[in-house]
Amino acid sequence: MTPTTNHIQGILISCTDVHTIEQRIGEIRDWANKHHAANAQEEIKLTKAFCRKIINLLDDCFVDGVWAVEKTKRRLKTHIDSVNDTLVGVVQCDAASVLAEIQSMLPNAVSFANLPSCRPLLALTKELAISGLKKLSDNKIFHTIVDAVEISADTVESVRLGKLLKYYNHYVEELESAMEEKQGALTAPEQWLLAKSRAERAYSYQLMLKHGVTISKDIAEIMNTVNIDDDIRQYEALPNKIIDNPGNLTLAK
Repeated sequence: MTPTTNHIQGILISCTDVHTIEQRIGEIRDWANKHHAANAQEEIKLTKAFCRKIINLLDDCFVDGVWAVEKTKRRLKTHIDSVNDTLVGVVQCDAASVLAEIQSMLPNAVSFANLPSCRPLLALTKELAISGLKKLSDNKIFHTIVDAVEISADTVESVRLGKLLKYYNHYVEELESAMEEKQGALTAPEQWLLAKSRAERAYSYQLMLKHGVTISKDIAEIMNTVNIDDDIRQYEALPNKIIDNPGNLTLAK
């Protein structure tokens, strides 16, 4: 069986901090750099050990049962079971890509408690809402979403809200896809994040409607199939205790 070289698919949810994950990745890489095989059989053994170390990283630093985490562990376990002297190079490359992709997600990791929200802006006048939206841009993840794209003054609010809406829509799509693939219940953090994302998508859209912000065709198409009231009601009925854990970090491209 030829190993897959697909990218990590889905959203990783960490139960520890970014520094700890970076440290663990560094330790695995240091171990790999210090161990060299004298023959093909040793190479296979080291490759299996390399995959096991990455599985241990996923077990120790990420929420158990999250679909993207489980899929990645299954992929590595398949490598351990199937690796031979023909496939060893491909397996090493694929395992290394898992580490590289996790590391690439870390700069944009955001705690559940710090996910950006325009919900408080709904109660404000347009002028105050626009001012609040500018302040929201200081949020680390929001700044990453909007990035340094050149936008004219008359479309800035449309772009900011549109990007925020699409950011949460990405979470919704990934988690709904996970639900279908998993054919079972999502973990509690995944369920909370899905409800949160659906509601934040709705808040962004409501703010656009309330203040007459330009709604692009792709945004309209996304929201055409959404029940805004249900999404908000379901999220607002949830307890907030899950966001109190500072270790809950979302890692997504």
